[in-house]
Order: sequence, then structure tokens, then C-alpha cells
Amino acid sequence: MFLVSGLVALTIGLMACGGGGDSKPSSSSASPTATAASSGEILVNLRDRGGDRFDPNTLNFKVGQKVTLRLKSEDEFHTFTINNMPTQEGKPINAFVNKGETVVLEFTPTQAGTFDLVCTPHQTLGMTGKVTVTQ
Repeated sequence: MFLVSGLVALTIGLMACGGGGDSKPSSSSASPTATAASSGEILVNLRDRGGDRFDPNTLNFKVGQKVTLRLKSEDEFHTFTINNMPTQEGKPINAFVNKGETVVLEFTPTQAGTFDLVCTPHQTLGMTGKVTVTQ
């Protein structure tokens, strides 16, 4: 009798705490990808609720195509840094986005390749991605 009442109490406790479902994204789901269209902009969420990550974490651009990104941070300071990607503007891609802020970043890639995307303060926590530039 004690075992049955204990199992009932455990089940009710799990249901009350939301133990029946998981609101975090599954780690087995495919990584989101965004491709820059000929016009418009791409929204990149800099997430920290449920783990630090870029959403999307894979971006695809073309050489010579102007890219406009809208970088939106949740509850922490983040950077959006693309390592070693040459641009027409001649400046490194390294945007700083404060808590709750949205920053617009524009650049034009000049060389095909695959480049690392990182959030400098959260790189060791897995906040990384890839940028692919094609001809």
C-alpha cells in the first residue's frame, strides 16, 4: 500500500513540475540554416535561454552579395564574430550586442570559403556556427 501511494505522489509531483514534457529544443534536431536572398535581411537570434547559441547557426552567402543581418540578443551580452572572412569593407566582422539589444550589421564577402562564427565570451559554452561563402 505504501509503495502504491508513493508512486502516485511521485507521478503527481512530476506532472506539477512539468516532468511530462521538455520545453528545451532537442539536441538531435537539425541545425538551423539561413541563406541571404538577393534583397532583405536575415534575423539572427543570439540565444542564452536554454543554452548559449546562434539561431540560425549556419549562414550561407555569395561573393559580392551585400549581406544585412539583424542581430538580436536575449538576456546577455554577446558578440557576433566571423573569423578571417575578407569583406569589401575591409573590416573584421565583430559586432557587440548588449542584453535585449538589436544591432544591424552589413558587409559584402569577397572570398569563397567556410568561416568560423563565434560569440567570443560564450565560445567555450558552444556558441559557435559556420558561415559559407560561395561563388
